[in-house]
Amino acid sequence: RRTKQKLSTSTVRGIVYVIKSVILFAQKQGYIKAFCLQIDIPSNETKSIRALTREEQSTLEFHTRLKLDTISLAVLICLYTGLRIGEVCALRWEDIDLNNKYIVVNKTVQRIQQHHVPYRASKTVLITTPPKTNKAIRKIPISSVLYPILNEYREQNYHGNKHYVLVNKNDDMIDPCSIQYKFKELIKKLKITPVTFHGLRHTFATRCIEVGMDIKTLSEILGHSNVSTTMSIYVHSTEQQKKNQIELLSQL
Repeated sequence: RRTKQKLSTSTVRGIVYVIKSVILFAQKQGYIKAFCLQIDIPSNETKSIRALTREEQSTLEFHTRLKLDTISLAVLICLYTGLRIGEVCALRWEDIDLNNKYIVVNKTVQRIQQHHVPYRASKTVLITTPPKTNKAIRKIPISSVLYPILNEYREQNYHGNKHYVLVNKNDDMIDPCSIQYKFKELIKKLKITPVTFHGLRHTFATRCIEVGMDIKTLSEILGHSNVSTTMSIYVHSTEQQKKNQIELLSQL
């Protein structure tokens, strides 16, 4: 089917990989003669993820602290830990050690396709799975800012260690899509320039760099497999940082 919408780079690369694999298999089996297949593969695109400015973050934090509901806690956890949305939704109270002040990240939530389901039944289902890499399994210290927030929320919403921290109306695991939708509505209400929920993770990384956190530590907190991933995706100098760094030349 031809559509006006272009395919993403990752989708095109995946299609090309499948085509080449099929052709190579056919050649090895003798179904077709060997030939040279030349396909121009687009280079990987680095998507620009917008981070909140300090003013926008202050506005968002002020509102979420006043109204400490489900979406508010999700926002504040992400702003002060850098967790992915699936990791936030997968948190249980047993993963949060308020005595020793750390959060254990060892699972994530994702929606998968169900096959051979009855008519009218949901074609997708939410499941919790281990993170994709061992590096994503980690312990994150709870900051002095986040600690009282978690403590207050726990006092009002604790139903046992096995219970999810963030729940839906049925008191069950909340859907990441629900968090994303509520966050979008919240940003619109506060008249903040549109930003995705993942942008909060980017904001966390940006603030960490601004206050001088070393890249290795930040990489481990974010659960990246290597430091280069942290550098290339999340760490970008602000205009003020560039000005400050260039001014260092005047000290020579």
